[in-house]
Amino acid sequence: DVHYKPAVVQPTVNPVTGRALDMSHAVLRSVSPIHVEYLRNMGAGSSMSISLIKEGRLWGLISCTHMSGSRYLPYEVRTACEFVGQFMSSFLATKEGHENYDQRIRTKSVQGRLLERMTRHLDFAGELCQSPPELLELTGATGAAVYFNGRTTVLGNAPSDEQLQALIRWLASRPESQDVFATNSLLRHYPESEEFKDVAAGLIAASMSRGRHNYVLWFRPEVVQTVRWGGNPHKPVDTHEDQLRLHPRKSFALWQETVRGKSLPWTDYELEAAQELRRNIIDIVLERSEELLKLNTELERSNVELDSFAYAASHDLKEPLRGIHNYASLVLREDAESLRPSNRTRMDTVVRLTQRMGRHEAHRLLYAAAQRAQSEGLPFV
Repeated sequence: DVHYKPAVVQPTVNPVTGRALDMSHAVLRSVSPIHVEYLRNMGAGSSMSISLIKEGRLWGLISCTHMSGSRYLPYEVRTACEFVGQFMSSFLATKEGHENYDQRIRTKSVQGRLLERMTRHLDFAGELCQSPPELLELTGATGAAVYFNGRTTVLGNAPSDEQLQALIRWLASRPESQDVFATNSLLRHYPESEEFKDVAAGLIAASMSRGRHNYVLWFRPEVVQTVRWGGNPHKPVDTHEDQLRLHPRKSFALWQETVRGKSLPWTDYELEAAQELRRNIIDIVLERSEELLKLNTELERSNVELDSFAYAASHDLKEPLRGIHNYASLVLREDAESLRPSNRTRMDTVVRLTQRMGRHEAHRLLYAAAQRAQSEGLPFV
């Protein structure tokens, strides 16, 4: 009843807990004075509302208004209204789930195809932006970009490269640690997006790593909307007795508002699809890192085995090489005069080649020793 006189509940502080009295379950508690003033401006005499709850939060309400004075509803009627609210609330999640069922099935199919393409190619980041544009279909976006290890790949309608780099720097500098950042009004968070709101008024940014700031970005363009209100929805603020107080609208004539800088909102299943793709990418990166680590370990072991083999082969060749050099030098020293010029030239060549092979082997051994010392962290002079 808009003409009721509120009564004070005693005590206002719970004597057991020492906190303000909890009025959550008081069905007949007093309502906001702003609501009472709103009803009076509308010419209504009384009102009642039935809450619609989804997953523990207020999803909506059934607002009942009686114009001619107050109206008393007996307990049985109020109980029936409460039952209607609970009955409708129980169907909210189920009905929304059925409406999105087909979309979720389609999204799962797209995720499977993207995962298959990423696992079959080494450049999985570039593969995400290949045709057909399944990355866009995944979230219903009109543009996308993949930024991985300093390289940007773009698909569809997206900001320029310079604008993308600035956007990525802003995402990396945000203090909040969010795996997936989503908004249908990027302008509210990032004023510089005014320059490209025609292609990216809405954004989903899925982070692929913590330290390297790699992202998958989805974009939606600005959609200018005209919203029709039953009166100006912006509540005026007056100062009364040095206190600020909100007042509801007094006119209920049709009032139109043009909303700019916003895209179509992202649905729950689209955000879930972005999160699932992020998890798939992280799994692939980790798997390939493990494969690379395993390959490096095997390569190091192969290098050690190759060094051992080379050392053994070098040791086995050193003695024959020294013998060839000594015998050729001895022949030249003792029988040089009796040798024909052509044979003497051949012996000189043998001596020169064995000396050259010896120097190369010495250099190889020094290099191998230096490499071994470096790998073990030892000084080498």
